[in-house]
Formats: sequence, C-alpha cells, structure tokens
Amino acid sequence: MDEAESNRAAMRLAIYVEGGLLAIALVAAWLFATPLRALLTPPSGTPIALAIGVAAALPLLLFLAASLRTGWRPIVRVRRRVKRFVRALFGGASIPQVAGLSILAGVCEEVAFRGVLQPMLAAWTHPYIGLLLASLAFGLGHAVSRAYFWLATAAGLYFGLLTLLTGEIVSAIAAHAIYDFVALLALRRWPTGSRAA
Repeated sequence: MDEAESNRAAMRLAIYVEGGLLAIALVAAWLFATPLRALLTPPSGTPIALAIGVAAALPLLLFLAASLRTGWRPIVRVRRRVKRFVRALFGGASIPQVAGLSILAGVCEEVAFRGVLQPMLAAWTHPYIGLLLASLAFGLGHAVSRAYFWLATAAGLYFGLLTLLTGEIVSAIAAHAIYDFVALLALRRWPTGSRAA
C-alpha cells in the first residue's frame, strides 16, 4: 500500500470511528431522553459560544507547547508514542484533511461524551459524578498509554467543566477542534531529537 492509499485508509477509519461514536450517542440520547438539542443551542448565541471555545483552547495550547519542549521523561514518553501514532495515521494528510478530521472529532466526541454521556450519568447520580465518569470514559477512549489516559481524562474534565459552566457544548466543540487541529499539525511535523522526540 503506497502512502496516498495509506492516508486515505487512515482518514476513512477516523471517519468511521467518529461517525460510529456519533451514531451511538444519538441513539443513546433518544433512548434516554437526553436534552442534547438544548446543549447544542447556546443561551448566549453561537458566536459568543465559539468565542468562548477559542479562549478555552488557549490553556490547552499552552500545555501542548510546554509538553513539546519539556524534557520530563513521562511527558517525553507520551509525546513519542502519540507522535508515532499520529505520523503513522495522518502523516500524509493535507491541512484541509487535518482540519476536517479535527472538526469531526470535536463534534462527535463532544456530542457523545459531554452532550449525551455526561448529562445521562449526571441525571442518574450527581452532576459532578457524571462529569468524573464521563471524563474517565473519555480517557479510556484515548488510552494510547497509561499516562495519556490520565492526560485525556484531564482534558475530559476540562471540556466537561466548560460544558457545566456554559450550559452548552458548542464552546467545548470549538476548543476541542482547535486543540486537535494544532496538536495534529505539531505532532506530524515536530522535529526528532533528544528533547523534541
């Protein structure tokens, strides 16, 4: 399989996985009467929610920049593993493909975890228990390694708190998509070497 076909296969796989996650979430929202439509309708309006999402992406991007430069061994190990994974799957992807994939991941994962799972679990338990359990599920869905599980769980907590504070998921979708876009581009192109690897 040549690089172009490999890239197309990786993109198809990502679309199937994200699309499947969205389909499962929509069925679960319907079965459990989760108020997904309300979470997709920001009380402050979509432009304000998108602006909040852009602002919310900034701390994540600062963490990404720091993690790309640190020599701290646990982060270096995670960075190497994730970089190999990203390069193997999306190394040949164009910038528009990376943007599309980032938007797809932001929409599908936020609808599934913060739009359906978190409120469903919160209704059965307590809002903060729902937040914690949905964040752990998000971490498990991204468990490339034990350390990355905890980083993804922390990101899930961040997106979940953003959802609780704003009462909508559009801000979390925007923050998630922006982070994924920058992270995918950075990890595809970050130079190798002792500190950067």
